[in-house]
Amino acid sequence: SNKPNSDDTDVTIPEGVKILLDENTPVIKSLVIFGDLIFDETDVALDAHFIYVRSGGHLWIGKGFV
Repeated sequence: SNKPNSDDTDVTIPEGVKILLDENTPVIKSLVIFGDLIFDETDVALDAHFIYVRSGGHLWIGKGFV
C-alpha cells in the first residue's frame, strides 16, 4: 500500500487527483492538497501536523458536495 508510515512523511495530492479517505491515517508531517481529499461518510481521522489546501485544492468533510 501507499500509506505514509511516520510523522516525517510529507504527502501531496496533485491537481486533478481525487482521494477518498476511508480509513484512519498514521501521523504525517504535512499534507498539501492541490487536488481533492474527500472524507468517507464513516468515522475516519486524518492526523497531520500541518494541512495546506492550496489554490484549486479542496478538502471535503461531511455531506453536501457533488
